Amino acid sequence: CAAGLEGIVSKRADAPYRSGRGKDWLKIKCLRGEEFVIGGYSRSGVKGKPFSSLLLGTFESGKLIYSGKVGTGFDGADFDTLASKFRPLERRSSPFEEVPAPERKDAVWLEPKLVAEVAYTEWTRDGRLRHPSFKGLREDKQAREVHRERRDDEEAPMATTRTAPAKKAGDPTFGGITLTNPDRVLYPDIGLTKLDLARYYEAVAPFMLPYAVNRPISLVRCPEGYAKECFFQRHAMKGMSKAIKEIPIAGGESKKKYLYIEDESGLFGLVQIGVLEIHDWGVALDHINEPDRLVFDLDPDEGLDLAILKAAAVEVRDFLADLGFTSFLKSTGGKGLHVVAPLTPKQCWDEVKPFAKAIADALVSARPDRYTANPLKKTREGKIFVDYLRNQRGGSAIVNYSTRAKAGAPVACPLRWDELKGLKAAAPYTARTLPARLKAMKRDPWEGFFSTRQSITTKARKAVGQG
Repeated sequence: CAAGLEGIVSKRADAPYRSGRGKDWLKIKCLRGEEFVIGGYSRSGVKGKPFSSLLLGTFESGKLIYSGKVGTGFDGADFDTLASKFRPLERRSSPFEEVPAPERKDAVWLEPKLVAEVAYTEWTRDGRLRHPSFKGLREDKQAREVHRERRDDEEAPMATTRTAPAKKAGDPTFGGITLTNPDRVLYPDIGLTKLDLARYYEAVAPFMLPYAVNRPISLVRCPEGYAKECFFQRHAMKGMSKAIKEIPIAGGESKKKYLYIEDESGLFGLVQIGVLEIHDWGVALDHINEPDRLVFDLDPDEGLDLAILKAAAVEVRDFLADLGFTSFLKSTGGKGLHVVAPLTPKQCWDEVKPFAKAIADALVSARPDRYTANPLKKTREGKIFVDYLRNQRGGSAIVNYSTRAKAGAPVACPLRWDELKGLKAAAPYTARTLPARLKAMKRDPWEGFFSTRQSITTKARKAVGQG
């Protein structure tokens, strides 16, 4: 399986060859597992059976890309549970970017909110799952976080080759990493190239590396630019620079090693392979099971007034202060803001995640008109989703100064709290404008972040109803 093969054929050692099927020869297939968003289902012609298969996809560059359908693995309880969850999510139009005509027949479309765990053998060349089987719902994962994960034994269906691009004389070098195809346009709306991106990271590296090195990272890669196919990646692929390091993490979702960088060479190695977003797990390698931050992602409903989001950030800051935490502010480069409280790494995920959830629930109880801790879109109308799920093992948050795979090349930017009042947009800086901000800065907006020592106390737990 690790070699990317379909499986093995085994036989009883003393059994002779016989044509046809039998118990003496067995074909054992490799199975993989991944999460997929449910965007609809096919009606069943069998009485009492609510559906025949689920229509699955993953989010790539904000669009739901069809991955195929799964029609096996369900038991009676699954049918009942799924049918009850489907009813309030039904919609008239397909949420997918495109679905083959035969699969649209008898389809019922759903709001893409539910995440299913699916086992399968492999991907076909046209981007469909082969032999998928339903394993269950993932209640802990947001649909928008589900991206197709490329594997090192899988050929990516984009304009890449099986071998690394040939280096040309004169190709620029950053941190010892040669940048091939430097003129490739990654942000066509503003004409920002791969070379421009490398120059951006060259400018921000001294500020960014303290937040990025020696931490497990997850990547969003867009080798042809953000407007074309992008994919989510946590493990190595062929052709990666040796400056991108690997580390095994016991108890992870995969037995494969995870990625990290340790210096600016690693940062430029990520640029070379078309990484447009870098997310970290909230832990350092030397404390892999003890998170060193609390993150509250304030994700506003579309069209919500920026003033409400800014007021919410202050409320969350003050709420954390009442619990004994100093917190810091970040523009994510999207439509939301992060409020981040550093932690002394000594408490495990099983302590941190419930505490983060209790804070989110307390905010909802105090201001139900403003907040929700429920990711379903229908509960978020006119409100701010307090996303606490980034505070769980494997959960990640955008790294300070990382670009985003969005129009205009916005970047995640640490802010001072006194800058919040004058903020004109949730994502005020881009790869074009942030270097000038850094040159003009007289002090680090997150000054004191790494020297802050604080942890979850018994008093803080009691204050949010944890005993």
